[in-house]
Amino acid sequence: MGCTYNFGKALLIFITIFVFLVFFMGAFVFDFIIVMNGKKPYFFDPEKIEAYDEPMLEDVFDDLLENYNEYTAAIKSVEREMNFLPDNQKLSVEFIEGSKIAISASYRGGYKMQSPFDYKAEENQEFMMKLGLSPDVLDKLRRKVAAANCISFEKEKGLRLGFRDDNDGTYHYRFTSHSTEDINTLLDSCLIQRLNDHVLIEYTGYGRGPDCIKSKNPEGYDDRSFARKWIDLLTKDSKDLIKNNPDFNPTIKKKGTTN
Repeated sequence: MGCTYNFGKALLIFITIFVFLVFFMGAFVFDFIIVMNGKKPYFFDPEKIEAYDEPMLEDVFDDLLENYNEYTAAIKSVEREMNFLPDNQKLSVEFIEGSKIAISASYRGGYKMQSPFDYKAEENQEFMMKLGLSPDVLDKLRRKVAAANCISFEKEKGLRLGFRDDNDGTYHYRFTSHSTEDINTLLDSCLIQRLNDHVLIEYTGYGRGPDCIKSKNPEGYDDRSFARKWIDLLTKDSKDLIKNNPDFNPTIKKKGTTN
């Protein structure tokens, strides 16, 4: 009984793979033939803009919402405090332990990225002055960020409060009132989602790049699935693409040929 079941299972897998390969190769050959006749490919259109099915934030949205509802006052307090940060081109700080942080900052005349960086160490005070920061300011922000159950903050084209590191990046609260970018444009990305009227949630990092944009195919574009195209090809589309094509129908003369 067990051998029969395993054989049947293996046979089913083999048939499934075989059928898929037949349809895939058939689609490739079909597209090659019609492209050689000056038509657009039927199955594999290079102009199609693919969309990610699942936004990067789907699995963490509830955690971000729950944390925001529980620590709303503390999160707003961090936002107010970040308003007083100097206007550097970029300042990103993640608190590690005590006065040790991971810092990424660009300012007039320089750039620095270091982890760990001790913002109270004497040898680092010259750099702190270039940033327009003091240890007291970072001490205050460290306490406020921790009170919001968060780990970091960032000031670049707006204000962000880092909630969690995951997927080679960080999930943030991004405050809309301080954004220098068009919110409607931002929301077109699967890396950003609206939490409420004042806060967005955003992923930044290497796990998903800025090319993660929802489908922008023009109105009327052929967005049918691979299976749907095969069904239509074998029914209604066959007239135009097969019966009227000399490469598929030998009774039709090709242009430039004579009897």
